[in-house]
Amino acid sequence: MAAGTTLAFDNNNHTLANNIVIAGDPIFDVTSGTTQTLSGAISDAASPAPAGVVEKQGTGKLILSGQNTYSCGTVISAGVLQVTNSTPGISSSVGTGAVTLDGGTLQNELVKLVLKKNAVPRSILHN
Repeated sequence: MAAGTTLAFDNNNHTLANNIVIAGDPIFDVTSGTTQTLSGAISDAASPAPAGVVEKQGTGKLILSGQNTYSCGTVISAGVLQVTNSTPGISSSVGTGAVTLDGGTLQNELVKLVLKKNAVPRSILHN
């Protein structure tokens, strides 16, 4: 997915197992009242494309359960982003960059969630 593109979901719940390659800041827009699951890996596009940022918009819930390696961070602007996977030092549901809560909620479904100093909490953190 290129910078400025949007993956928008309809009014049904979906689970996508496809791997997704991102560059720049694509938007994942989840409709109110729905839960969408991305279980495939989300990774950065090859250079010289810019590294990827996942931006969660829409008031629905997005579950990231893949071994994601995108590196420029995650922005949760609305709704809920649920994380379910972490392999410290290798991958996590939210890649390897900073997590910015900018009006949305981060929901932890992990046994252990570690927030490093680059996490910028601006909302509610659930466990």
